[in-house]
Amino acid sequence: MKRALIVLAAVLTACCSGPVNYNRVEADTSLLAEEQAFVADLLKSRIEERTPASAGRTLHVSFCIDSTLSGEQARISIRRGKAVIRGARLRAVIAGTGVLLRTIRYGEHSFSLQDGQLEFAPKKSFREVYFGRHYDTWYHRAPAEDLLRYTDDMALRGMNAIHSILSYPNVDAAHATAEDLAFFADNTRALAARVRRLDMDLTCSSGGNIAPKNMPERFRATLNTDWRRGGNDYNVCPEKPGAMDYLLTLRKEALEQLRDIPVTGLEYWPYDEGGCGCPECSPWGGKGYPKMIGQYRHLNEAAFPGCMHMVSTWCFDQADWEGFYPWLEQNPWVSCLIVDAHGDFPEYVLEHPVPNDTPVITFPEITMWGRYPWGSFGAIATPQRHERLFRQAEPVSGGCQLYSEGIFEDINKFVVNGLYINPSHHADDLLEEYAAFELPGTDPKDFVRLVHLMEETHETYVEGTENDYFVASYIQNGPEDELERRKTLSADMLALAEKMDGDILPSMRSCWRWRVIMLRAIIDKELYAHRQLHSETLDEAYRELIGIYHAQKQAEGVLKGYGGHTCPPLPQSYRAETGQSL
Repeated sequence: MKRALIVLAAVLTACCSGPVNYNRVEADTSLLAEEQAFVADLLKSRIEERTPASAGRTLHVSFCIDSTLSGEQARISIRRGKAVIRGARLRAVIAGTGVLLRTIRYGEHSFSLQDGQLEFAPKKSFREVYFGRHYDTWYHRAPAEDLLRYTDDMALRGMNAIHSILSYPNVDAAHATAEDLAFFADNTRALAARVRRLDMDLTCSSGGNIAPKNMPERFRATLNTDWRRGGNDYNVCPEKPGAMDYLLTLRKEALEQLRDIPVTGLEYWPYDEGGCGCPECSPWGGKGYPKMIGQYRHLNEAAFPGCMHMVSTWCFDQADWEGFYPWLEQNPWVSCLIVDAHGDFPEYVLEHPVPNDTPVITFPEITMWGRYPWGSFGAIATPQRHERLFRQAEPVSGGCQLYSEGIFEDINKFVVNGLYINPSHHADDLLEEYAAFELPGTDPKDFVRLVHLMEETHETYVEGTENDYFVASYIQNGPEDELERRKTLSADMLALAEKMDGDILPSMRSCWRWRVIMLRAIIDKELYAHRQLHSETLDEAYRELIGIYHAQKQAEGVLKGYGGHTCPPLPQSYRAETGQSL
């Protein structure tokens, strides 16, 4: 079957005539409630930033809530210069608006659209992105305007939930100033209000056994021994005398901070951070963990009546599963399981039916796999890997929660979300759709090829090196034949990116989505050609990425000896330029 370019929008019927050119758009929101009329701005702003409005033919777009539609279904009709977007609820209208936006073909002076019928009808019911607002990531440090704009983009793509850290993260608290705390609190409330406005769900942490670094020494947990599960020295063992009361007190304090925020789901998490390896708690996933979260349940329900209880089983091993399943059988209050690991989807869930038919949500790792620091060298795109993992989980999954620590993996977000919307589509189709909307003017097939090159040169693991995932380690110590192959591939990547840079619409050439892609091509070419982490070209690229990522605070942390997980390498002159010192 021939693959469709527009994969989120199923074209039901179309007129025989070709696309019609338009010069401007007008929106009619008279059938929406006043507080829903902002949808018109979402539509117009995206069109006009690509193709500035000018005199000529007008596309008229109207919106309405249609009670004859169900779930999150939306339908879009385009005929003779008029488009009507109907949705079962507001989030469906917004998703339908996104379908229309991605169906339009944008030019420098006009945009085109063909008459016909389009539809949004997601196959998987839960599609969430986890905003990692810690370690001075983009989500942590971006101005509210940028954070809210990106949240709007997620809704236009048909995502229906946002997970966020809502209280200042423990891992950063030791370095936080009063200004940091106020900035984070203001952004938290702005984000929560925007998520509610978009008719999306908002989920957050429900409480675990991680504690502040100044926790009482007598409560300290036994460290995890499996490095894949993470770990630190300030987890609490809930079996020690007084420790569970201490954890419940921390939870009450956290809930008090959240009392005015419209949370609809709470997520319980076992590892990284979390866990205890003492005999009373082991295996953590099958013993200590479920016992602990059972005690949090009533506090959370009292604060947020009717909320979803999302219980993660991330990185469970056989012993965890064997202890957890009997507990789950006796606790039907669990709304869904979050199931995943670092690599392949856990076989236990595929081979053993989940008790109570509890829905399964996957946790695609779209940020951190395969290189470190993640995102520090520009865009990350590993769509083939994510399609393979999606196919493994597809038989049991009801949705996904994408774990994200930055905007550099925006391509991965788009592809994975698109697969959960319609499993019949493929990664390359979704890449073409991404290019047509986010990189208008370029040839979508050029972009597919570019992303394939990015994925081929992505992983930087070198067995036996001290820092296995450091890109710097790889370019200096990797296998000679592979480094030579990547030298050729990265040169091809840059040549293709330079062609696309000449093709992209002038209005979008400086947009961050294109710049992180272009910078990845520039950086890879330079790294593999010279096998050095710094040069004038590289340092210029690193500076631009620091600005795009709002990573100035993270760079300051790097100079002081902490953080840096998503920070580009600091230019050699950065210390002198910023006046920072150890």
